Amino acid sequence: MTDKKTEKPRVIDREMALYDLISAQAACDPVIKNAINPHFKNRYADLGACIDACKKALHNYHFAVLQTNGHDQFGQYVMTSLIHVSGEKFQSVVYLVLDRQNMQGLGSAITYARRYGLLGLVGLAPEDDDGNEASKPNISMSLKKPTKTATLQNANGDF
Repeated sequence: MTDKKTEKPRVIDREMALYDLISAQAACDPVIKNAINPHFKNRYADLGACIDACKKALHNYHFAVLQTNGHDQFGQYVMTSLIHVSGEKFQSVVYLVLDRQNMQGLGSAITYARRYGLLGLVGLAPEDDDGNEASKPNISMSLKKPTKTATLQNANGDF
């Protein structure tokens, strides 16, 4: 007699994975701009800072992070995967753009793709250089409430 494992419905797995992803995103640390681009003299978050900002939170909420290289009809890419213990996956593909046709150019493009793929998939952005100045309300913005109630129309012009 063999034991049959009862499989959980996939809907439950997807819901749990989404719940855990939302929780992990909320638990991520800020992405700190910790490096300086010598060509443009601007600050940026290097790959280590991007990983440091989210790895612990993702692991705490049951996600593994994999970043693999591949190639398809559109070109070379880095695929970032968040794999939940339920088996659910969230994936992002960033295609490589090489500025130099050598190993340094390839390594640079892979690093950029890993940073952007991870940050985009987890929903993070590096902190502003100005100490979050951009998040403050713009004093020239109008904060008045609308005086009239808007009415919505459907495609036929009906209300």
